Amino acid sequence: MINCYLLFHKCGNNYIQNVHRIDKKTGFVKSVQPDKADSVGGYDRPGSVVNIRCRNFGSEALEATGLLGVESARFLIFTRDPASFIFSAAKYHLRGGEAWAVEKAHAALGGQTLTQVLRDAESLDEQHIAIMRQFDWLYERQVSLLEHLTDSRFMRVRCEDIFTSTEDAYFARIASFLRCSARPSILDRLLRQASNEPRFLSALKAASPAFKQKLPKHSTGAFAIERPYHALGPKAKRYYDAHWQGYARALGYDCGG
Repeated sequence: MINCYLLFHKCGNNYIQNVHRIDKKTGFVKSVQPDKADSVGGYDRPGSVVNIRCRNFGSEALEATGLLGVESARFLIFTRDPASFIFSAAKYHLRGGEAWAVEKAHAALGGQTLTQVLRDAESLDEQHIAIMRQFDWLYERQVSLLEHLTDSRFMRVRCEDIFTSTEDAYFARIASFLRCSARPSILDRLLRQASNEPRFLSALKAASPAFKQKLPKHSTGAFAIERPYHALGPKAKRYYDAHWQGYARALGYDCGG
């Protein structure tokens, strides 16, 4: 049985990797890109769950590789408020920690690298517009998956909820959907002095910033900005209204309308 984490953002990707650093027993495939999507079905094993980190998969990748025909598959779609993402991505890529953003020139940015454009920008608005130009395709793919939510094998989670909720029931629903609700054995509990809480559920909670004393190093904290659309500057907001508002509306986030 396979579970596909459909991930598009640094925050979700790092969260899932952290979940599986905590829970080392649940099967995990660290990364599959869309051009390798046809390999995902090969991890399907009856009676055994394998969670797969699928990066930047849109509906086209799922359909082209036959994944939708795998009856035992489950798909967990991670979404994030587009305006919140813009704040986070601009701050994060200014650091220059991603080789592709530092070294690769992009046509959408006039043949420059993302980090250089951000560092040369004269205002925060210009930085935010650069992010929207660079990552337009990312939200196109994210929105393309919404048509599958009528299929019971699909579930959507908002990164904002994962990072702020402290309710056991919220995380229990995710664990149950992924069929990862088994409780630890009596022997495991004795050896590890563990609670009777399902191991995977404990990992989902422990990996969330809501249960941490401080944010992880990669985090920019942008998910905590209240009403991020309204925090955009005038120039960035005009660009957003013209080019990104449709994504926010489709995903059910505040788009200023």
